[in-house]
Amino acid sequence: MPIVEMRRIMLIGNNKEKKELLKTLTKAGSVEIGNTHDIERADNVDVGKRREEVSLKLARLTFAFDALKEKTSELKRMVKAKSADKSSVPKKVMFAPKPEVSYDDFVECTKNEDEIFRKIEEMNELNNEYVRLKSEETKLKSEAKAMSVFESVKLPLDIFRNTKNTVISLGSVASSKIEKLENLLSGVEYATCETGEDIGGSTAVVIVSVKESRDKVQEILAEVEFTPIGVSDVRRPADIIAHDNERIDAIAKRRSEIVEEIVSYEENTLSFKMLFDYYTLENDKLSAEEKMKSTGTSYILEGWLPKTEEENIDNILSSSPLALAYIIREPIEGEIPPTFCVDNSLVAPYQSVTNMFNVPCYREVNPNPFVAFFFFLFFGIMVSDAGYGLILTLASGFILFRMKPKKMDASLIKIIFMGGISTMFWGVMFGSYFGEALLPAVMFNPLDKPVNMLILSLGMGLFQMLTGMAINAYRLFKERKPLDAIFGVFSWYILIIGIAVIFLVKGNAGKITGIVLLAVGLVGLMIAGALHKKGVGIVSGAFGKLYGIINFFSDLLSYSRLFGLGLATGVIGMVLNQIAVVLVELIPVLGIVLAAALLIGGHLFNVGINTLGAYVHNSRLQFIEFFGKFYTGGGRLFAPLGSNIKYYYITDRR
Repeated sequence: MPIVEMRRIMLIGNNKEKKELLKTLTKAGSVEIGNTHDIERADNVDVGKRREEVSLKLARLTFAFDALKEKTSELKRMVKAKSADKSSVPKKVMFAPKPEVSYDDFVECTKNEDEIFRKIEEMNELNNEYVRLKSEETKLKSEAKAMSVFESVKLPLDIFRNTKNTVISLGSVASSKIEKLENLLSGVEYATCETGEDIGGSTAVVIVSVKESRDKVQEILAEVEFTPIGVSDVRRPADIIAHDNERIDAIAKRRSEIVEEIVSYEENTLSFKMLFDYYTLENDKLSAEEKMKSTGTSYILEGWLPKTEEENIDNILSSSPLALAYIIREPIEGEIPPTFCVDNSLVAPYQSVTNMFNVPCYREVNPNPFVAFFFFLFFGIMVSDAGYGLILTLASGFILFRMKPKKMDASLIKIIFMGGISTMFWGVMFGSYFGEALLPAVMFNPLDKPVNMLILSLGMGLFQMLTGMAINAYRLFKERKPLDAIFGVFSWYILIIGIAVIFLVKGNAGKITGIVLLAVGLVGLMIAGALHKKGVGIVSGAFGKLYGIINFFSDLLSYSRLFGLGLATGVIGMVLNQIAVVLVELIPVLGIVLAAALLIGGHLFNVGINTLGAYVHNSRLQFIEFFGKFYTGGGRLFAPLGSNIKYYYITDRR
C-alpha cells in the first residue's frame, strides 16, 4: 500500500493546561510534535530545570540496570567457580513476551517512586562499598606480592631505619639486574648491599651507605628500577603477608555477599523498567514543550498525524474539557511531512531492511512490498536447503510464539521465519536436505547443473532490476514526465528483448528482428540522455546514457552472489556428511559419537553462517542493484509522542 497520507495539526491552548494536553496526546500515541514556526511575541519554552530532574532519575534507573547485569554476570562466574550457590542466580524465562499495561496503570507507577529510588540508593551504597573493597583488595595484593621477597626475614621491618650517619634502603630489584646493582655499588665508597633469594623473578635487597653517598646511591637505584617498601611497620614480613591474606579473604567473602545482595534486587526489575519507560516519555514531553512557542498565558503547538488518525484525534480534542482551539489540514507546498508506512503483517518486518538503508521520502512509492517479495525470494535461493529451512522456521517460530511480538518488534526474527519457509521451498526445488539429495529435485540440483543455477540467479536479478525500472516509470508518469519514462525506461525493455531475441530465436528473421529491437532501444536511450539538455550537452548526454549499459550489466552480474551462496551451502553440507561417513568407517563406536557431534555442530554452523550471509548479501542487492533503479529516500520516520517506550506495551492504544 502507499505511504500513509499525513495531516498537519496546529493548536493553541492555555499554558496551565499544557501538561494535561501532552498527557492526552501521549496516550493517543498518534501525534508527532514538530517545531513551531516563529510567532511574534511568542518565545521558546525553557524546560532546563525539569530536564535535569528527569535526566537524573533516568540515570539512576540506568545505573540499576547496569549494576544488576554486571553483578548477575559476576554471580554466574562465582557459581561456576563454586564460590556461590546456584540457587542465588535469578531464573529468567527465555523469550518472555513484553509485559502489557494500560496507560492509566502505567502513569500510576510514580506512586511507588520513592520506594523504588530508595532501593536503587541501597544498591548504589552496596556498589560503592564493593568498589572500595576491590580497591583495597588490589592494594593488599600488591603489598603482599612486594613483601613476599622478604618473607624469610625474621626481624620486624622497623629495624631497617636510618641512623645518624647511615642511610638504609630496603626493597626489591628484578633478579636479572642484581649483578648490575652490585657492580654499580662497588664504585661507591662506604656502601654495601645484601641480597636475598630469587622469588618470582624479584630479589630482596638491603643497601647501607653513609649519608654523604645518598644521592649517588639513589641514582643507582633508579637505574636498576629499585622498588622500595615502607620500614615503619613493627611487624615481621611474614606477619604482614599473613595479615594481608587474611584481609583479602575477608574482602572476597564480603564482595561475594554484596554481589548476592545486589542481585537480589532483580525482583524489582519490572518496577524499574516501568518507571524508566515513564520517565523516558516524560523526557519526550519536555522535548515536545521545547518545540512549542509560548506567549506567557498561551502555548502554540504544531505537529503531524496520519490521515487515518484524523477523526480519532479530532474526537479526542473536541470532547476534551481543555480550553483549546485547533485546525487539522493537508500539507502545503514546502512542508515535508514525516514518513509513516502501514504494511500488512507479512511486509511490515521488511521495513527494518528499507530503513536500515534510508527512510522512504514521503511522496514516493512505498518500496517495502517489493523489498519483502524479493528479500523472501532471494533468501531461500541463497540458503537453498530444505533441512536448514526447517530449522530456521521452527527456531524462529518458537521465539515468535513465546515472545508474541507486536508491530515492528522482533522484525529480524520474523524475516528469518519467512526466510526459512522460502529456504524449504527452494530446497525442495533443488533436492537438497541437509546437504544430501534425499529426494529428486523438482527443478535441478545446483551441484550437478551449476550453469542452470547461474542462469536462474541472473534471471532473478534481471526480473528485480526491471521491476525497479517499472516503479521508476510509474513515478515519472506521476510527476508528469512521460517522455522520461518512455525513452528512459521503456527503451531498456526494448533493448533487453532485442538481445533475448538475437540469442534465443533461431533463423535470420529472428536475428533481424532482434537487431532492430536492439537499435530501437539504443536510440531511445540516446534520446533519453538528450532530453532537458542544450547545446553540446545534448551529444554528451546521449552518449553518456549509452555508457549506462555497462553499469546495467555490471549490476546484473552482482546477482551471481545468489549462485555463489546457494552452491556454498550445499557444498559445505555435503562435505560435512562425507567427513562423518569417514569417521564412522575409520573409528568403531567412537566414530559414531564423533560423527554425530560433527554433524550437529557443523550443520548448525552452516545454517548460522549462511543465514548471516543471506541477510547481508540480500540487503546489498536491495540497496545497490534494486534501489539504484528507482529509490529516492531521504525521508524521516514518523515518531509520535508516546511511541518511545522500551520495556512495556501499552494496551489501550492503537
